[in-house]
Amino acid sequence: MGKQESARRIVALMKESSRRRPAIVSSVPAGRFRVVDPPEQLLDAVTRNAYLMRIRTVRDGYRLHWLVNQESFGVSALECLDDATLIDMLQKLEKARECITEGISFEDAGLVINPLGD
Repeated sequence: MGKQESARRIVALMKESSRRRPAIVSSVPAGRFRVVDPPEQLLDAVTRNAYLMRIRTVRDGYRLHWLVNQESFGVSALECLDDATLIDMLQKLEKARECITEGISFEDAGLVINPLGD
């Protein structure tokens, strides 16, 4: 399959998918392509940005970088997390913030986990 034929297939897939709903085209082995539905969006752009800003504020203000790193293990940046993970991360950060102010250890609150699953 030549480059022109591959390009035509990509364009055809993108046109087809744009009629249905936004989609992501990802490559798979052997130069073939498949259409992948985007993850479900729970947050609009403004709310998502507010979540990201609050996560960064709590992380930096209470020195909770370790918790953000634990919850985003294997992801290159916070912006790459899906909405459900962002919501869950902010809830855990708020819980950790409360633990700090009330003198409860993170282990007792169940916030420390091994991301590798060992």
